[in-house]
Amino acid sequence: MTKNDINSVFNPVGRLLKTIAMGQVLSLLICGTAGSCQYLADAGVETPMLQSFLNYALLLLTYTPTLCIHRGDANILKILRTKWWKYLLMGLADVEANYMVVKAYQFTTLTSIQLLDCFVIPVLMVLSWIFLKTRYRPLHFVAVVVCLLGVGAMVGADIVAGRNQGSGKDAFSLVFHC
Repeated sequence: MTKNDINSVFNPVGRLLKTIAMGQVLSLLICGTAGSCQYLADAGVETPMLQSFLNYALLLLTYTPTLCIHRGDANILKILRTKWWKYLLMGLADVEANYMVVKAYQFTTLTSIQLLDCFVIPVLMVLSWIFLKTRYRPLHFVAVVVCLLGVGAMVGADIVAGRNQGSGKDAFSLVFHC
């Protein structure tokens, strides 16, 4: 077996392990964000835009340099010249959605918000497929099914446990508090 044969066998496994590790780190960061948002909401802190600012700053610092070094159609200048308005609309929708999620911590429980968070992934995949013409592999659709099964499992666990979370108090003020 040559060195190239060995690399071709272990390269997909290494990529898979790297992807799983990165997903776990992302999950840990999302969990930290959710916990801190719940803690701040319980303490009476109402700064949803400021709480999301760090996430957006990290995304800017991570992806802008990456897109700047790409060549061809993946370059940031090419993307901004051709699809700037689509990314602007999706960015505005994302900012508003994050605002509403962080604001929701003042009105409901962590479990309810995690349900919302789990459902966001499939919805954003559909929106990016429609508006950004993103194409997904079958593995991505399997991941969406796993997300939806997770949503169902969380709902089922709440039903089995007999929890009545989120009393609904001030539910309409979440929408009209802006």
